[in-house]
Amino acid sequence: RIVLTGKSKEIGIILPAAAVTRGAGKLATVFEHTTPETFVPRVVQASPLDATRVMVFGDVTQGMRLVISGAGLLAQVR
Repeated sequence: RIVLTGKSKEIGIILPAAAVTRGAGKLATVFEHTTPETFVPRVVQASPLDATRVMVFGDVTQGMRLVISGAGLLAQVR
């Protein structure tokens, strides 16, 4: 949990910046690991927090198994 002082309140999931790739139509995408060898792309909106982390909003929820390492390689395979 991160609390930043500011005028707006945003709720999202914090991930390493390497977890977010560009998918179809240049949209920000993360991959959910659903079953063995099955990865489902999820379109998200990403907002940078610092140099290594981003906060994502959209088609992700708490408890999802998201790919945080090697997401760029998955994007190339697709």
